[in-house]
Amino acid sequence: MQFELIDEIIEKISAGDFKQRLKALHDLSYFNSEKAFSAVIKSLSDPEAKVRALAVNSLHKYYSQYQRTITTELLKLLSDPDGETASNAACALGEAADPKTVESLLKYLRGNDERLKLYAIIACKKISDENITEALIQIINESSETGDKKTLAAAITALGNNISPAHLPLIIKRGLEDPDARVKASAIEILSNLKIEKNVIIELIRPMLSENNARVVANACAALHKAGDDTVFDDINRLLKNENKWVRASGCYILGAINNESAFKLLLKYRDDSEPEVRINAARAIFNYKTEKAVKALIEMAADKDKSVKGEACQLILKLRESCAFWPVIELLKSGDKTLTLMAASVLCNIGDDAAIPVLKDACAGFAEGPFKKELNKYLRILNEIHDKKKATVHAVATYRETAETRRDAAPGEEGLAIPLELLLKPGEEKNFAHIVVEKLFHKSQFLREEAAFELSYINSKKAVFALSRGLHDPVTKVRAACARSISRHCMKYPELLPEIKNALIELLYDESSEAAQNAAMALGLIRDKDTIPSLLEILNHENPNTRLYAAMALGRMADKSVSQPLIQLLSKEENKKVRAAVITALGYIGDAEFYGIIVEHGFEDKDPHVRASAVEALARLKIAPEKISGLIKKALGDINNRVIANACLALWKIGDLSAMTYVTRLVKNPDKWYRASASYVLGQIANVEAANILLSLKNDTDADVRLNVAKSLGNIKTPKAITALIEMLDDEDEVVKNTAYDAIIKCDDKFAFWPMAQYLKSEYEILRFMAAVVLCNIGDLACVPMILEALAKERNAEVKTEIMKYLTLLVHNQPAAALKEVFDEKYNNQKACEEGLKLIENIDVSKEIKIQLYQAASKSQFKKVAEAAAAKLETLK
Repeated sequence: MQFELIDEIIEKISAGDFKQRLKALHDLSYFNSEKAFSAVIKSLSDPEAKVRALAVNSLHKYYSQYQRTITTELLKLLSDPDGETASNAACALGEAADPKTVESLLKYLRGNDERLKLYAIIACKKISDENITEALIQIINESSETGDKKTLAAAITALGNNISPAHLPLIIKRGLEDPDARVKASAIEILSNLKIEKNVIIELIRPMLSENNARVVANACAALHKAGDDTVFDDINRLLKNENKWVRASGCYILGAINNESAFKLLLKYRDDSEPEVRINAARAIFNYKTEKAVKALIEMAADKDKSVKGEACQLILKLRESCAFWPVIELLKSGDKTLTLMAASVLCNIGDDAAIPVLKDACAGFAEGPFKKELNKYLRILNEIHDKKKATVHAVATYRETAETRRDAAPGEEGLAIPLELLLKPGEEKNFAHIVVEKLFHKSQFLREEAAFELSYINSKKAVFALSRGLHDPVTKVRAACARSISRHCMKYPELLPEIKNALIELLYDESSEAAQNAAMALGLIRDKDTIPSLLEILNHENPNTRLYAAMALGRMADKSVSQPLIQLLSKEENKKVRAAVITALGYIGDAEFYGIIVEHGFEDKDPHVRASAVEALARLKIAPEKISGLIKKALGDINNRVIANACLALWKIGDLSAMTYVTRLVKNPDKWYRASASYVLGQIANVEAANILLSLKNDTDADVRLNVAKSLGNIKTPKAITALIEMLDDEDEVVKNTAYDAIIKCDDKFAFWPMAQYLKSEYEILRFMAAVVLCNIGDLACVPMILEALAKERNAEVKTEIMKYLTLLVHNQPAAALKEVFDEKYNNQKACEEGLKLIENIDVSKEIKIQLYQAASKSQFKKVAEAAAAKLETLK
């Protein structure tokens, strides 16, 4: 089947119609095989320029396998008469960075063909070679003298990978002092790569902010941010508020280059800018983020009223191949819009994860026969073949057991990671829901592994905790992060597993993913095992500031005074502001009164507002008389930073100062959105009736950043009124606010939400029914079981029904007899719910004896159909 489809596509590449060849070449890009590679190489000599240009872009995935063949062909294409093809070839050579191309590139750099020289310069971007550096310096000097600004700018950019402090005078003279904007912008861009004192770079670049060119100013802002100049956000804000659309567009470009959460939030607002050019740059910048939220934002822009913006968003979506795009694109697949459905199918083929196959199959089944369905089915065939190509040899469970003695500690998982032998089914053991979830944690699809890590947090069993401990070593950061978050829920109940878990969590503090490291720190803090303290203290001296930060966080959560001295020593010498803030917070958690002077000295006078805010918060945690600290806290109310003021308000409230709410009210009425947003945060921490009422008045604030904090704070309060308000916020016009409200509801586990959620089980909206079931399962009161079963019996949406059953299974699994007692009582009068109860018994992870008890109870049901079905099950268990 695989060769059939590839042959079909390759045949079209040889067709007469170039549009058909172009489309076939695009389809071939999903495959990674020798046959596909040969066809792409052949397309490099296609008579149509657009085909050649696309063929060049299709070669990226083959660099590691066929680098020498590829670079030889690309060198030839630098002379291609088509500018796009030659430019693509130059960029591709730059990415490949093959040392064997140096001799040929030097020949072009030293030659007289100016066009070929320009493309050779671009191709040198990532090649580290002394001869290339010398040639580029010569070109910089020559083109500066001759006035060839295009070549000069390109040569300066190409020097970026080989730049050293010795080149600084050259870059200043030939770049920064050149009157041409392109040249200046290129010089600024590479200066940020120089390994010299950051303040020197800042002094050189800051004057460039006054230049009368948007590109120069944009590059200057990006370089200043990279150099650690925190004040640059004020300059970026000025760009974004400029009346000139091109200046605002440049502001969006910078936000894409900065690529952090604050920049992303700001960027989202410019999706709705009045000018299409600004929105296009916003889309390009959003594309750089490669996060699930960014993909969702990009998908929304595919519905823009302007054709050029819509087209750009669609083109960017089609380029997605990162795992973060999986779930948003799955939703896009279900949109019902034919264009969007095909676009989603294409991206799923780019990602190549077989978890999409059943969803794509369902999507195909939903359309009538015709050209569209044929096209959609083509993507299904491609995805199936990608899956077949990657598919590892599948071993049956019986084979695992037969050969277990020859293996050390693990067996191959189904098409994925190794399943530890301790987690395999024993002879005669029946596979149930819990086993399915555990197996899913070792599936080849990272999305299914991530989902399993979350689901296992509901299962209180040694197998579940052991599986999560192995998941801490998963090759994918999101899975590791999910396992670290889930494992702290039940791990303390299995002390024999703790040594391995603690070692894995300590190792995770070094993780490149901040989410994984932070979750590990939180888990270690919850476990509070003093045996981990020596390892954590050692990590405090690690060269990576993020690693030091998470070690400090874990030590603080342990609240052990013995760790205070190393933390204080670190604070006195630490240069990283985030680590300083984390250490002060840690001292606050330990809470000893003797830290008062240290927190005041190192925190209240710090130049960074985050550190000052942490100091205020830490001071309020100390075991010290309120009157000793209230004056200092009130002094912090005069700080210029909204976060410091907010923490001061909260600190006053915590020490019992009744004036706290007066200061919070002033923040609420402040015209600056950030002050109102900070007030919303404080109100969520105070969480009393007065705070809740003020928050309700802020949920319709004109600014999305304020509403975002309102949603988070209402999630902390969790009263019926707060839950109702959060449900109303699901209709917010801002996607981030909407998602935050959804997350706040889903994470709710407070008993006060029980009855509001019970009512929402009957909602006409499927999303509310689903959320209600999840929250009720989170709360864990078994009184919800009959209610959810009744809702399941009425549920018409198969997907919602499956998800609700999954959460209910996770809840019931720990106490099945108590959970189903009312359902199978002789007086219970809902037959459909009883039938759903029987299905539930099949899913839960319990012993044979417990299942017999459950079916015996069900066999006494007043409903004949239920009683007979239960009796039949009993017969099979005897």
